[in-house]
Amino acid sequence: MFSIRPLATLLLSAASAIPSVAALPVGATNLTTVSVYADVPGPKNLENLVVRRNGDMLVTSITSPSIFLISPDNTKAPVAVADVPNTVGLLGIVELEENVFYVVASNETSGPDSNEVWKLNMQQGCTAQNGSAAASGDLSLTARIPTAKQLNGLIRLADNDTTNVLISDSSAGTITRLNVETGAYEVVIEDERFLPTSSGIGVGLDGIRMFEDQLYFTSLDQGFFGSVPISLSTGTATGPIDIIVNGTLLDADDFALSSDGSKAYIAENGQNVIVEVDISSKTNRVLVNNTLLGRTSSVYLGQTRSDSDSLYVTGAKLSANGTAIEGRVLKVALY
Repeated sequence: MFSIRPLATLLLSAASAIPSVAALPVGATNLTTVSVYADVPGPKNLENLVVRRNGDMLVTSITSPSIFLISPDNTKAPVAVADVPNTVGLLGIVELEENVFYVVASNETSGPDSNEVWKLNMQQGCTAQNGSAAASGDLSLTARIPTAKQLNGLIRLADNDTTNVLISDSSAGTITRLNVETGAYEVVIEDERFLPTSSGIGVGLDGIRMFEDQLYFTSLDQGFFGSVPISLSTGTATGPIDIIVNGTLLDADDFALSSDGSKAYIAENGQNVIVEVDISSKTNRVLVNNTLLGRTSSVYLGQTRSDSDSLYVTGAKLSANGTAIEGRVLKVALY
């Protein structure tokens, strides 16, 4: 058995302990640009994000129970639109219907009842354009998952599915399917390559994304990026796991897929880089190396016509000595 520490402690300590990558490898480019998109006072770091169709952004933190709303181009101050009760931090977040979101809440103890999924309904016109701390969404508990150890990533099962989500468990090395209408859940995939390692920081399976019938994933401790074909109705594997990047990624956290599914953009937490993976050729390179990327955790592709060629990256504003001060979203212009 492996020992389990709170996820916030694991990720923050790892990011500060690992030296940053100092140089770009052969074939890398500096054509991309990195800029600060928004700072979010309060939480020490940001964990995950989802970009709405209107350009608004919702972000979570493993050090805060609040869901924060950021306006397009940060024209309004970030505002907390919901506070999940009796929880330490929030992780994965996904939009299943327009303006209806689900989020993983965790007390990071890996014990019974420490993992939950909550629903945030923002269909009543809650937008960052309101520019007011009074803006809020309706929050309700979807399910408690007492058998889980440390839930993390959260995605929809299929493009047209507004009922089922998949959730990664970073400690148990499993993927769980949850029906958000009934609250029923079950483990649908389990593999030793999803597990943490005794020599790692205790985080195995991390980010998960879907493209067509392929489930893509990162396994942080084992340095993997891979995929597995799954059933779009049950979430169970229909074929073997394919390892696309084998053991060479350093602290591969969450990631985004390009709109055509040909590339992945992976945040290497604590390494100052975003890694680009060409999925068909199974090759990877450092897309951008910048000290602003020191505590990156998740990546999301822009959703509007004006930013579809940009990535938004959650992380932290750092002091001169590398201490996380507050949450930060970075914008990476791809080309």
